Amino acid sequence: MNNHPGQIVSGEDFFDREWELKQLLEYVEAIIPVLLSAPRRVGKSSLLLKALETLKVKGWVSLNLDFQDKSTEEEFFVQLIEAIERAGVKLPLLDRARKALKAIKHWRPRKVTVGTGEGSVSAEWDDPEANMGESLGAEFEKLLSALSQKHPHVVIGMDEFPIFLAKLQAQPDGPDRVDVLLRWLRRVRLATTNRLVWVFCGSIGLDTFVQIHGLEGTINDLVHQKLGPFDESTARQCLFELAKSPRNPLRMTDALAAAIIEKIGWLLPYYIQLMFHALRSLPPAQRSKDYPAPADVDAAYESLLEPGSATYFSHWDSRLDEQLDPARAATCRFLLKKICVAKKGVTRAKLLTVLIARRPQADPEAVERDLVFALELLERDGYLHRDGNTVAFRSPLLRDFWKRRNT
Repeated sequence: MNNHPGQIVSGEDFFDREWELKQLLEYVEAIIPVLLSAPRRVGKSSLLLKALETLKVKGWVSLNLDFQDKSTEEEFFVQLIEAIERAGVKLPLLDRARKALKAIKHWRPRKVTVGTGEGSVSAEWDDPEANMGESLGAEFEKLLSALSQKHPHVVIGMDEFPIFLAKLQAQPDGPDRVDVLLRWLRRVRLATTNRLVWVFCGSIGLDTFVQIHGLEGTINDLVHQKLGPFDESTARQCLFELAKSPRNPLRMTDALAAAIIEKIGWLLPYYIQLMFHALRSLPPAQRSKDYPAPADVDAAYESLLEPGSATYFSHWDSRLDEQLDPARAATCRFLLKKICVAKKGVTRAKLLTVLIARRPQADPEAVERDLVFALELLERDGYLHRDGNTVAFRSPLLRDFWKRRNT
């Protein structure tokens, strides 16, 4: 078992998740569309890949679409065509879909709004390019329908789809284009019920994205499957599996594993792999005489928080800008800065007080609504957790990173 912090893993490097894999396969085999929901770095993409590989062995047509670096409708549909071709599926409608795709630059909605506020004007007209967009959607509906009729078992994995939507949202007419695409996808899912199943996941939650933009109705047919951290027993087993591999050997003991687990706190596979890597990479001058030993865990932990290691955690900061408008991102950062200084967390009442003090001219009820929204988002996305009326960082590593960077 090789150590790949932050990478999608497969084969012998895929560890545990037996119950989660079984649950996901049960949903797919029952033709139930799934939203695989979890904070970043929990292992959603690896689990999705494992499920697609397992289903392929069972005779399914498994399509894996990765939208990490995609940003337009054209790229969306190209991904779909290429995935079908990689699966070795031959369909006459593929050529028609390609021709329809070449005829349009992007899928523009019919309705356009000019201006803002009371002076805004909305208009609808028969725009030839809009009509071509509708024609494109119709062609791909036919393509997917034909695919599901020819092959009774088809699964489509949509990885990093919310990142794609966020990029599309930021473009001209972006909100309308996102709305059109999400509603088209829902219509296709309903039209191919019992024949074709979709699995969505991504480092930005699709549920978070649609909530922010008022599009919850476009995914209300998806069942949510949550993916959480390892328990202590699984984390310990993972450490021993990593340590016995000839590719990354390390003398692991029960005491050392216990010290790592206690230090990490929130047992994401990513953090386990990071700490393991930090231990193996610890310079000789910083090692204890009994290395590797529990006494070395603190030094390894500190090495992860050095300025040169910021890339391990900086995505937690940048993702706020990827999914939120500037005002909401600023509110989240303000709250995280206040919470990170308190190891045991801060009460919700105190957070409301400091947030009102920050915006003295604002309506207190509006400020409270903003607090509720921000805390729900930060909790769902893995930054925070609640214990009664107290809110604290979920990960000690992330808390210490945030504290050193912001205080």
